[in-house]
Amino acid sequence: MHACDTLLILGSTMPWVNSYPNPGQARAVQIDLKPEHIGIRYPVEVPLVSDVKATVAALLPLLQPKEDSFLKDAQSRMRDWRALLDRVCATARTPLRPQMVMRELSNQLAPDAVISLDCGANTHFAARIIELKEQQKLTGTGMLATMGELVTAVKYQLPIKIIILKNNSLAEVLFEQKELGNPTYGCELAPIDFVAFAKACGADGFRCTHPTEVTAAIRSALHSPRTSVLEVLVDPDEKPALPSELKA
Repeated sequence: MHACDTLLILGSTMPWVNSYPNPGQARAVQIDLKPEHIGIRYPVEVPLVSDVKATVAALLPLLQPKEDSFLKDAQSRMRDWRALLDRVCATARTPLRPQMVMRELSNQLAPDAVISLDCGANTHFAARIIELKEQQKLTGTGMLATMGELVTAVKYQLPIKIIILKNNSLAEVLFEQKELGNPTYGCELAPIDFVAFAKACGADGFRCTHPTEVTAAIRSALHSPRTSVLEVLVDPDEKPALPSELKA
């Protein structure tokens, strides 16, 4: 987005304003059902308060083909990004790199899986690594910090699969505090045994701590006919870095 001259925002309030074009760099069109969302993140020249699907369908016939240098440049950067992810996910070290876990999960998800992300560092890792197939759906919260109850899923026999990237830390907040130059405070979590907790609630519990265990552990959790929890011990020092900062 830093290189674009036109920005189209569809039903989004993506909060990382530094990832948008510089104000005045791009002309912006925003479509949203809620008028209070228009212009909340970026100055908008054409505000459209309406349904995204219907409005995009009406706008598409008005577009004219342009030369494709911008597209080719983006495709080139994406090839470089995928190659970098391949190197990152191939790292066989402990504690596990979260990216490696997300890559294996992505490989094993059902073609029609629905993925729901909790807030925090796991949002970064999952959104960057999981490659959605046509019938898969992903939802996450950028405005709330909501949590579900495991016992509710067990009670109603819902075959929900919960993947916990365990680092005993509120990692995103911790790294945000460091970037601001503040001492870390209130980010250390108790080392809960999530497998034992899952079983106490009546769910299946699985754990993996080594690269050789990841594939089988994810398979067992996903193939369980019941509510299941997979605890994955990941590196607490793995920063949810910007893509430009990621190192293999």
